[in-house]
Amino acid sequence: MLGHRFLLFICLWAAIAARASVEPQTISILGSDTMAGVLSEWSREFQKSHPDISFEIQGTGSAAAPPALAEGSVNFGAMSRAMSSAEVADFQRRTGYLPFAIQVGADDLAVIVNPSNPLRTISRRTLDGIFSQSQRCGGVRHGPQWSTVLGESGDPIISRAGTWVIERYSRTAVSGSYGFFKDRVLCGGDLMSQVMELPGFAAIVDAVAGSDGAVAYVGPSFADRRVRVLSVSVTDTDATGGLLPGEVGYPFSRPFFLYLSIAPGQQLSRTECSFLEYVVSPRGQLTLKRLGFQALGLPDAPGIYSVCS
Repeated sequence: MLGHRFLLFICLWAAIAARASVEPQTISILGSDTMAGVLSEWSREFQKSHPDISFEIQGTGSAAAPPALAEGSVNFGAMSRAMSSAEVADFQRRTGYLPFAIQVGADDLAVIVNPSNPLRTISRRTLDGIFSQSQRCGGVRHGPQWSTVLGESGDPIISRAGTWVIERYSRTAVSGSYGFFKDRVLCGGDLMSQVMELPGFAAIVDAVAGSDGAVAYVGPSFADRRVRVLSVSVTDTDATGGLLPGEVGYPFSRPFFLYLSIAPGQQLSRTECSFLEYVVSPRGQLTLKRLGFQALGLPDAPGIYSVCS
C-alpha cells in the first residue's frame, strides 16, 4: 500500500512539474500596427514585476492576427477592429471553435493635412468625395486639385493652396484602420485608385509632412507637429460616432482587441492571465491614456475571468 501511495505521489508531482514546464517564458503578440506602441509599453512595464518573461511583438496589421492565432503561433492577436465574419468562419473551420475577444481600449482615426494647408475642419461628405470611388456617403468627387475642396477665394493663401494636387494616403488592406476607414468614414465604399497605400502610420505622417497637398488618416498618437489634425464635422444625414448633428470633433472611434485562441472549457496560463490583468488594470489603462488612446472606463474587461481561474 505504501508503494502505491508513493507511486501516486510521484505521478502527481510529475503532472504538476509538467504543467509548470509549459508556462510560456515568451509572450508573442502579432497584429495591429496601431497597437504596437502601447503593447511595447505594456510589455516593458509588465517586465518590471516579471523580469523572467520576454515579449515578441509584431505590428504587421490586424488582418495578420486571425491566421496566426488559428495556427497557434502566437499567444495573442492584436486587432484595431473586430474580426470580420469571414475571418471568424475561417478561424472556426481551422480550430473547431470560435475566437475569444477581449476589448482592451479604443482609439479615434484622425484626418491630417500638411500645416501649410489652410483647411481646419472637414466634413464626412468631403472625405467621401476626396477618398471614395463609390460616394456612398453622398459626397461629390473632388480632384485633382484642392480648389475643388477649398472653393474660389480672393484670399491669397487659399488661392495658392487651390493649385496643389490632392495627394491621398491610406494604410494597406491588411490594416484594421483601412477596413475601419472604408466602413465608418466612406459608408462601406471603395477607395479610389489615386489613393496611395503605405504600410504604417509613421510612413504616412512622413509623406503628409513632406507634401503641401497631402491628406490622410492616422491614429492620433502618430500625429506630430509636422502635420495638422483636422476636426471632423457631421450633419443630420451623416451623424456618426456619438456626435450630434452640427458638432465638430473626432467621431470615428474604433475598439482595440486582444484575441485569443482557446478551446471551450480551457484556461489560459498564469503568465498570459497576469499580462491580461495588467493591461486592463488602472495602471495599464493609464498608460493607454498617456499614449493618446481611450481607456475602457471599466474596472476590468468583461470576459477575462472566464478564461483565467
